[in-house]
Amino acid sequence: MSVDAPLIVPVDRLQWSGADTARLELGGEALSPDAAMALLVQVVRSAASAAADDAQVHPVSVTLDMTGPMDAGTVLEFSAAIDRRTRTIVFLNGNATQGETTVVTATAVFRIAV
Repeated sequence: MSVDAPLIVPVDRLQWSGADTARLELGGEALSPDAAMALLVQVVRSAASAAADDAQVHPVSVTLDMTGPMDAGTVLEFSAAIDRRTRTIVFLNGNATQGETTVVTATAVFRIAV
């Protein structure tokens, strides 16, 4: 098995512009699809926590889909949106894009810790 892009990217490399949006400047680097998916889950979790008034949240279900090829060295934009929130559950969707191309989508459910 050959891996030509890093599987781990420190979360502190994300440039946050809110609890539900972030971007990653790749410079000339390539990013593995697995790393892009992990970063999208982090953004979705942050949005879930913000929707739960900054309470701790725990994943119930997370579905990730690669929807397009990723280009090396291109800015990766992450965003999440709340679909619905109940007293104990937050339903969200998220995506990672490069320019106009969506490369990863997420559908997630988080339980709000009480």
